[in-house]
Amino acid sequence: MAAQIIATLQQKGGAGKSTMIQCLAGYLARDGARVLIVDTDPQENCVQWATKSDVESVDVLPLLDESKLIPICRAEAEAYDVILLDTAGYDSKMATYAMNVAELILIPTGASESTIIGAGKTYEHVLATTANHACPPKAFWVIWGIKQRTMVAQHAREVIRTSQHPIIPAPVGDLVGFETMSWEGGLPNRVAMMAVRDFVAEMQMMGLLSYYDAGPREERRAA
Repeated sequence: MAAQIIATLQQKGGAGKSTMIQCLAGYLARDGARVLIVDTDPQENCVQWATKSDVESVDVLPLLDESKLIPICRAEAEAYDVILLDTAGYDSKMATYAMNVAELILIPTGASESTIIGAGKTYEHVLATTANHACPPKAFWVIWGIKQRTMVAQHAREVIRTSQHPIIPAPVGDLVGFETMSWEGGLPNRVAMMAVRDFVAEMQMMGLLSYYDAGPREERRAA
């Protein structure tokens, strides 16, 4: 069975794309998945994360040449269970290639007006770019890095809810564990790890992670 390809996109920088990719990669690998991160961001946040703490079964490939993205994904699809694409922005050529090869697109948004507007523009851009695909990717907003139990957070959730865009219901808070993770690598600990667990569980229940639908890796390879 070929790897599921998941990309993160957002018009607004600093919305949590790289952290989300790292959390997904580490969590899926912990559950037995073989994961490849293709880091297309010139800042190479995922490359740096991987060098700080070895995460077994996660490989990271830096890539700045957009013309190589789709061929690489196709070439590596049988060797991995999941391929995660970290992008710098939604209006670049690389992001367009990512939209065209991904099966699932995650769009993080925080509570600020700028990130919510950015998420909306990114979602509409994904729809427009992939409208003629025979099987267009699924795209979902993710509430990421939000300060829980604040009036701003409540207002943001209401705005997001009324936007009627598809959303993954489990919000991920602005937690110290993610800052620690950026320094130490690996997966976050304590409360942040619980938030990642809930986020992944929500995606499982929504049927968005094919790794968990297909059984153990040995069965997947035999399929």
